[in-house]
Amino acid sequence: MVKKFNEFSEEIQAEIIRAATKVTVAKINAKGAKFDCYYGHKNWFRDSISEVISGLKAASNG
Repeated sequence: MVKKFNEFSEEIQAEIIRAATKVTVAKINAKGAKFDCYYGHKNWFRDSISEVISGLKAASNG
């Protein structure tokens, strides 16, 4: 089971935020001007946080 964000130590939370920020910026830069295909709200940062936490789980199990 993937931990929730608040279950990590403050140091790990800070690193998760830094990594998710970089992932979010990279995704937005890769999309460029192609945002017209989205209808409704897209929370890029929340998705990136989830991906980083999933990556931490995979790394700790590997």
